[in-house]
Amino acid sequence: MQTATFPSQMLIEPRLRRWDASNRSELQLQVRPFAKCDEMSEERAAREPHKAVAKLSGLAGDSAPTYDQRGNLVSRTASGNIPWKELYYTYDHENRLTCVQTDTYYTPESYRFKVEFVYDGQGRMRIKRNYIWSGDGWYGSGGETRYLYDGMLIVQERDAGNVPTVTYTGGRDLSGTVDGAGGIGGLLARSHGYSSGSWAYHNFYHSDGNGNVTALVNSGGTLQASYIYDPYGRYLSGTGTLLTSNVMRFSSKPWVSFLSSSATSGLYYYGYRFYEPYLQRWLNRDLIEDAGFWPLLNRNQAPAVGETGNAYEYLRNKPLNSIDPAGLEMVATTSLAVYLMCECGTGPNDLHKASSAQALGMAIADAHYPGSAGRNQHAAMRHCVASAVLAGLTSCETAECLGTKREDWQNEHAQTYREGLRAKNNNRIGRRCAGCSGPNADSGWVIGPARAYRLSGSVALTLVIECCRREIEAGRADTANGRAPGSD
Repeated sequence: MQTATFPSQMLIEPRLRRWDASNRSELQLQVRPFAKCDEMSEERAAREPHKAVAKLSGLAGDSAPTYDQRGNLVSRTASGNIPWKELYYTYDHENRLTCVQTDTYYTPESYRFKVEFVYDGQGRMRIKRNYIWSGDGWYGSGGETRYLYDGMLIVQERDAGNVPTVTYTGGRDLSGTVDGAGGIGGLLARSHGYSSGSWAYHNFYHSDGNGNVTALVNSGGTLQASYIYDPYGRYLSGTGTLLTSNVMRFSSKPWVSFLSSSATSGLYYYGYRFYEPYLQRWLNRDLIEDAGFWPLLNRNQAPAVGETGNAYEYLRNKPLNSIDPAGLEMVATTSLAVYLMCECGTGPNDLHKASSAQALGMAIADAHYPGSAGRNQHAAMRHCVASAVLAGLTSCETAECLGTKREDWQNEHAQTYREGLRAKNNNRIGRRCAGCSGPNADSGWVIGPARAYRLSGSVALTLVIECCRREIEAGRADTANGRAPGSD
């Protein structure tokens, strides 16, 4: 089998160029000399610190981290029991991490390290080089690892001589496909001991509900490695002969260690960014907020971001029921249907009615507020009608719980707090139009048909539509981008 060679002093990097008003783009490959880590670190660290919100401003026992003008973390200084004292990060022109190293003065010699990364034309990390300090300089005897991919998933590791050292077997990940969740939860087996085309040892992965590797066992079921993390991926404890040899760990992602096979000094590589579990932050900003990056993901707009606009935080600081497949966006791991049934004590029949109500609300909103000019009015009509219909099909209490809890779940996973508040306000108006009162719809606003409304009565549906339309046109529905109507 023919394999690619990796030049030691050249870096191939993709350059995304926007070239028309429609954000169409083309991908160019640019080959340039591989910059020296030390020179790049000094150049970046000397720049003005990045002023965007959400960057780290200080840590216990640390000095204030330094950012470059593109929002990349470039330096940290530690104190206390941390063995290294100063840490420097270097990036290429695509904001990809190319080097991490300690200082060579304050940090004791035995704890000094330097790690370099090389990427291919698709932006995937292909080489990791570890250097150690000896005497008066860096030496490459720390080892080199080369990575082979299937799409964005690592399937094999090789040494500097291009000899296979580890291969990975994967199946369906948390999405039910091979790579829909970035391979998280899809690891099946790890094989090592390569010789003459075959592997001597095979071990099998076990993961928790979020796809974090918790154990490795051999073919006889004997434990070879176990891992315990905190919710953000910080290593707490573990055991086994493969504890440090196995690098696929939290989120089924590779742990890139700095100090030999250290379990506490390193980063997780997600494909597009590196994650630091001890900071609970990404090293640089979220690429998906850049419109020039969307064509690579077949997008025409950015996804919803958190209310704070924090481009560094991990899973909006809610890691228990979410994952990030590639370092770009959060994906829920808890089913909305399961969440609603648990929170509201309902069954599949009520959820089916809710789905029917949503479909009817969408159809009526499309008819009354077509196009993008009335987008907020469209959303208000959709929520108002759906909530009223659901109240008639079930009860005011059930409609209130399902509507409110659905928006709470969406706030955690797919929309901003303001969007959720707007939906809740319009759901409440819909319940008023269905005749609900009290805690489910605010007393004194019963302006619609009787509470006995049912879909079988076309007159009642007509009254609900007219009620919702009247509230929107009168400005009592929540159609604002800012504060809610009537709020101070």
